Amino acid sequence: MNQTPEQEAILSFAATSRENLMIRAYAGTGKTTMLQQIDALNTRVPHLYLCFNRAIADEAKTRMLPSTTTKTFNGLGHSIWADFIGKRKLA
Repeated sequence: MNQTPEQEAILSFAATSRENLMIRAYAGTGKTTMLQQIDALNTRVPHLYLCFNRAIADEAKTRMLPSTTTKTFNGLGHSIWADFIGKRKLA
């Protein structure tokens, strides 16, 4: 598959760095496909894939490795909040 210079740079970064990576691009530009390729590069490191809505997240779950957590932004916020209030001591 031919890749753009941007895609090559993303894959190179993902293969050689342990830093966080955020990909921002328009709808239909191949973000999910790129994330699948990143997912396959290193299966020992867990990945978090944040999606705009539930339909995208549900579809992405079928394409990503089981080690990848796929959530909506809202779902991530809810899980953080649930963890916080579950661990908070009541006075």
